[in-house]
Amino acid sequence: MTLLLENNADVNVASSTTGVRPIHDAALHDYVDIADLLLTAGADPKLPTFSGKYPMGTSLRLQNIFEYATFVYYVIQFYIFGTHF
Repeated sequence: MTLLLENNADVNVASSTTGVRPIHDAALHDYVDIADLLLTAGADPKLPTFSGKYPMGTSLRLQNIFEYATFVYYVIQFYIFGTHF
């Protein structure tokens, strides 16, 4: 991931078939450290997939409250306090 970001990879690039972006995958799999890298590099968690799913909604679909809470906590910390994990 770091190599891609160092070479100016588009952090908001979407799948041409689903609209899924890297931040959606980070949320889906509870990769908080990857989400940190993506958000720091400018990933926009407000961009939906083609079916209207948002990163935090993707995590919620797992029906795992711990994963959802972790991701929500991270996004709040990042946007309100500028905290990186």
